[in-house]
Amino acid sequence: MDIKIVYSNSENSNDPDLDLKSLKISEKEHEISLDMPIDNNGKMKQIEFFSIDPYFKILKELDSIKIPPEFLLLQLENNKNTNVVERIQSVHALKDKYSLAVISALKKSILRDEFYGVSIEAANVLGEFKEDNDYVKSNNAYIAIKDCLETRGKQLHPKIRRALLSNLAVFEKEESLDIILSYIEDESYFVQSEAATAIGKIAKNIKDEQKRKEIVERLTFLSNDNNTFRNVLARGALNGLTEFSKDDREDITNTIEKIMVEMSKYGSDYFKRLAAIPALSKFLRTKNKERSKDIFNYLKELIKDKRIRIRSLVCQILSGPNALDVSKPDSLVIEAIEILSSLAAHDIDGSVRREAETSLKKIREWIKEWSQQPLEIPIEIREEMIKKEEKIFELRMKRLINLE
Repeated sequence: MDIKIVYSNSENSNDPDLDLKSLKISEKEHEISLDMPIDNNGKMKQIEFFSIDPYFKILKELDSIKIPPEFLLLQLENNKNTNVVERIQSVHALKDKYSLAVISALKKSILRDEFYGVSIEAANVLGEFKEDNDYVKSNNAYIAIKDCLETRGKQLHPKIRRALLSNLAVFEKEESLDIILSYIEDESYFVQSEAATAIGKIAKNIKDEQKRKEIVERLTFLSNDNNTFRNVLARGALNGLTEFSKDDREDITNTIEKIMVEMSKYGSDYFKRLAAIPALSKFLRTKNKERSKDIFNYLKELIKDKRIRIRSLVCQILSGPNALDVSKPDSLVIEAIEILSSLAAHDIDGSVRREAETSLKKIREWIKEWSQQPLEIPIEIREEMIKKEEKIFELRMKRLINLE
């Protein structure tokens, strides 16, 4: 296995005699020691960073590497002596090493790295810094992403803009809504789509009911757009509308439910159907039992669709978290098992059969976990049982007294 070592005074990191050492690692050997080289003046050279298997000659997976953050920061910022994957590895390793220096380095990587893939990973790590119990950490990450979009967002690669918009929406701050709205007319259709989805994620928490309704109306208008590649903008708008599925206003949820049903019907645009059908899962467990049953019956019709992907999506919905969001198996779960069992045995396409089998396995595991949980007795029933036990105890005591 090769280990590349870059020193602070190295001029040529590709010199194998200087920076690349080949080591044979046996299955029993877990620790490696390296002798620090001495320069012509007799001084020990200082390591900036090192990389294990820099040219990826070995099929491997590194479980963990304990490296000082300073090494990782130098590896991320040194475009001259590192390759793309080395910089991405350093980004991933910095995920658990939050500091202002890390925030600054990730932001610099987003704006300056030569390859957009590194910038995307850096934006994703900033998004992962969001913690509900750590305002300072979350806010610093949020400001870094916001600054990237405000200062140089339009100049960045479209894929970087998409990553920034997606991660900005993670923080769900209403103040960022105006920034995201400014990207709804971006020159890239894919950026427009990401902005539409991000709008829904943020606007769902707005307290102003009229403003929420206006956002829903705008996203509804965008969902009817048919002028983008594979209707990517409309699909982003549908994903944004899905975020309002649990809204307090019943007129909003009813509107969204009708839109998803209409967009998912046979004969509608195929790509819009792929976005609308997963959204139907949000309406499987609503307070209105009749509406929930109607959605379930509609999914039973979709399971007969000619499109293989549509049938696979329905399988995923029937075993998804929204379908299993109950305290115990009910009629919907039982019927879902029957439908999936039939598909697993009889569907003409192998990929649908596999998806049905996978979904059945998920439901079985959920039932197994449910069966192992202790039985919860409602307080009313519990109190009634205690009273009955007390009466029985009193009767027994009276009988014992009478016998004496």
